[in-house]
Amino acid sequence: MRVLHTNFHLGWGGQAARVFFLCRKLLEMGVDVTVAAPSTSVLVKRCNQAGIPVLDNVRFSKGFRPIDFAHDVRVLRRFISANRIEILHTHGSQDTWSGCTAKALCKRKPSVVRTRHNTFPVHYSIHNRILHRRLIDWLVVVSDSVIERYSRFIESGIISLDRVTTIHSSIQVERYDPKRVDQAAARAQLNIHPDASVISVAARLAREKGHKYLLEALVPLRAEFPNILLLLAGEGDQERALKAYSRELGIESNVRFLGFTGDVPLVQAAADVSVLPSIDCDASSAAIKEAMAMERPVVATRIGGASEILDDGTDGLVVPPGDSEALAEALSHLLNDPELRQAMGAAARKKVVERYTEARLAEQTLAVYERMIAECGGSGNE
Repeated sequence: MRVLHTNFHLGWGGQAARVFFLCRKLLEMGVDVTVAAPSTSVLVKRCNQAGIPVLDNVRFSKGFRPIDFAHDVRVLRRFISANRIEILHTHGSQDTWSGCTAKALCKRKPSVVRTRHNTFPVHYSIHNRILHRRLIDWLVVVSDSVIERYSRFIESGIISLDRVTTIHSSIQVERYDPKRVDQAAARAQLNIHPDASVISVAARLAREKGHKYLLEALVPLRAEFPNILLLLAGEGDQERALKAYSRELGIESNVRFLGFTGDVPLVQAAADVSVLPSIDCDASSAAIKEAMAMERPVVATRIGGASEILDDGTDGLVVPPGDSEALAEALSHLLNDPELRQAMGAAARKKVVERYTEARLAEQTLAVYERMIAECGGSGNE
């Protein structure tokens, strides 16, 4: 099986990480896989280090860039034809349009899988209707919540649900092993008092992540837990505003901005509870799964795939988005009950090990490829 993955992102995030982990595992399973991404992207760097073949003379530029677009179509068409690619697996808007146009120009047309990684609206435009009716053969979504964005396409018959598959993203479970770093050691390394009540958040400091509401929740929590500490791992354009808001709320001494950190497992290990207070856009959060793998109960908002990942009351708590009072109540409930935290944490890790490993991601994706080739004919379509 010959597969070409495409991804336009230059930086590292959930989408690029999924492409990398998936292709690395597929390669181990004997699949002939190549990743097409811009030469300056982190994904290409990581693929080169891991020995994953790359096609890096693509641009996948954002916006209206007809010269770059024509260049990418030409490069992809030549590669697909020369290497007899059976499956073209696209991951972003820019690379999907380039890849699908290249497919249309190929004599031997590959089948196209499109993975949709976010919950942003999908416009019901004539262009998108043509794309999904004629050029995309199979749609993979990272949570059921993403399917809702395609409701008009499904209702009109442009997309058939029997060619839509939900496959949640995976994490590197072995990195998030509670046996590798215990809580006391993690707190000592981060200079946190052993008796502190610690909450962790691993997320970009962006509006859609909802940090504002968590800061507000910390006000009543500090009255109940004077030694409470909120660890914010991540950076983003809201950092200055959030620091100012924590001062305004009078909780500055209870909030620690860690910035970007390559050791998220250490942060999660130091915590009693992990939180993801998002108000938009989280389709299949890695942060939730990483905390679960560290045996930490998670409080998450009912956004995207959170309710699919967490069983409310069993391995975490799910609350309404943008509700600081509900966040405070859920956190208070968990911080006051160590036995409940331990039971939820154990259930959380068990679920991650069973459902969200790289091997599981690769197996589910390979099943889609095999089914698609059987039903759509694979390469050689005229």
